[in-house]
Amino acid sequence: MAASHTKDLITYFKKNPPQNVFEIVEKLFSELSTKEAQALYWFACGMHTGEVSTLMRANHNTVKTYISRCKIKLNTESSTDLRIIFHSRFHSFTLASAFNYQFPYII
Repeated sequence: MAASHTKDLITYFKKNPPQNVFEIVEKLFSELSTKEAQALYWFACGMHTGEVSTLMRANHNTVKTYISRCKIKLNTESSTDLRIIFHSRFHSFTLASAFNYQFPYII
């Protein structure tokens, strides 16, 4: 029962993140455009480009272009590596925030 509830909460958060999540992602990935950073967030959450295009209300090919640009700008060729880079930066920020470390260029 608890596992099902946790899964529901995770699914809800993935589809309805707080708006400030995107602000943080944009700052953590300053080399990306706003739309690229948003697409990267959804993509790193495990969604396929079709699902991302629905959430962003963008054309499927446009989202594929955003993801391709992310790969180029973050110097990676694979989708797996792109997701790892996202989670590495995002979770480093989350962990540091938990210990009250202030990122001067983020906050």
